[in-house]
Amino acid sequence: SSEITRNIEEAAKGSSEIAQNITGVAQAAQSTNIGANETQGSAGELSQMSMELKTAIAQF
Repeated sequence: SSEITRNIEEAAKGSSEIAQNITGVAQAAQSTNIGANETQGSAGELSQMSMELKTAIAQF
C-alpha cells in the first residue's frame, strides 16, 4: 500500500515536470514567433528603403 502511494506520488511529480517542460517549450515557441514577425517587418522596411534609394539614384 505504501509502495503504491509512493509510485503514485512519483508519477504525479513526473507529470508535473512534463507539464512545466511543455509550458517552457510553448513560451520559447512564442518568443521565436515574435522574433520572426519582427524580422519580417524589418525586412519589409529594408525592402522599401532599397526601392526608395533606387528611385533617388535613378533621378541623378
